[in-house]
Amino acid sequence: MVQYQTINRVNYSIDSAKELNKLFVYLERFPLLTQKAADFILFKQAVNIMNNKAHLTFEGLNQIVNIKASMNLGLSDKLKAEFKGYNPVERPVINNEKTPYPSWIGFVSGTTKIGYRVLLRFRITQHKRDIKLMENIMLLLGSGSIYKYHKQSAINITIINYSDISNKIIPFFN
Repeated sequence: MVQYQTINRVNYSIDSAKELNKLFVYLERFPLLTQKAADFILFKQAVNIMNNKAHLTFEGLNQIVNIKASMNLGLSDKLKAEFKGYNPVERPVINNEKTPYPSWIGFVSGTTKIGYRVLLRFRITQHKRDIKLMENIMLLLGSGSIYKYHKQSAINITIINYSDISNKIIPFFN
């Protein structure tokens, strides 16, 4: 017997260039604050190549591959084998020196695990590229420690002090 776990989630899908352009307008009006903004800039460059039909040429396709090489996790091994002469484009640097406004920290979730002890913990995780942003979030919250894990690309702000969770974190979200 196969047992499936239900996950509550919503997927948003864009199925047309018109709708994609609406997303671009929105993200330019309300810019991303993490290093994911660099992926957005690069993605938009690739879409512009496609809008101009340049992806139908060998040169245009290579431009898109070079852009993809600088996005997210880069190229898969299969794409690297197919496009041996690829040359990643320069990845934009996103300046996230500013402390985010409080309402920016809105997507958080909590989990409960039953075990041998009860521990109240608040944690935010981001890519290690966003260390400065995480430092600023910690300042905004007025508590926490940043943990970097060996051989992982993520960093966490973790708050386990009950008094800080009760007097700072919960009122922050209220």
